Amino acid sequence: MLVACPSGRRCNSRKVVWTNVHRGFKSHRHRHFRGESMLQLLRQLAAREISFRQAILAVAHFVSPTRFRSGDDFNWKTYHLHYKEELQSIAKTATLQLSRTDFEIRSGALKFKEDVSLLPSHHLLYRIITQMAPASVLEVGCGGGDHLANLSVLLGDACEIRGVDRSEDQLTLARKRNPGLVSKLEVADITGKGNLPSSELVYSHAVLMHISEKDNRFQSAHKHAALCLKVRCVD
Repeated sequence: MLVACPSGRRCNSRKVVWTNVHRGFKSHRHRHFRGESMLQLLRQLAAREISFRQAILAVAHFVSPTRFRSGDDFNWKTYHLHYKEELQSIAKTATLQLSRTDFEIRSGALKFKEDVSLLPSHHLLYRIITQMAPASVLEVGCGGGDHLANLSVLLGDACEIRGVDRSEDQLTLARKRNPGLVSKLEVADITGKGNLPSSELVYSHAVLMHISEKDNRFQSAHKHAALCLKVRCVD
């Protein structure tokens, strides 16, 4: 599992993987996701950070019986509707999809053009992965596929790109947004007992914090996280 070293130095990924996985669950287990607070929703609407439809979908997720049964932050069966609206909101102020003219690599360092406005977490993700230069990459919980498409642009044909998501509707969205990923995506649920595709580097972005530990549902992902012990992460 790809994680950023908290100390900013080269470190052994065995320790970082388990430390961050467990700390992440403990800190996020009782944390409300951004749209749950009605007051926060009203503030976001007033500031035009989200659309009215996005607010309605957030409320629907919060009161969903499926969500209460699983303990997760979202009802995954309808999450693609919320996610599509969220992408549209983020795209108003940030760059989500890169082209080959948006960056250059100097002396192994990734540099983006001035008019490219990436979210800080996206910038860090791309910078670390390009430095590692893996031969193959797998994203767990790939959603709309933008990270995979961007990594394909950044890493080129030298890297095999693959993604999995538990929702076929999410993958349908990914294929529409990024047609180049059509043959590189498949359904997989890390809370189940199935196996993830093998890859030199496996990462997940903004997924683990939304998954409940209820009934030990994340036991399978602990095993999957251990698959990448040979990967070293650099910040």
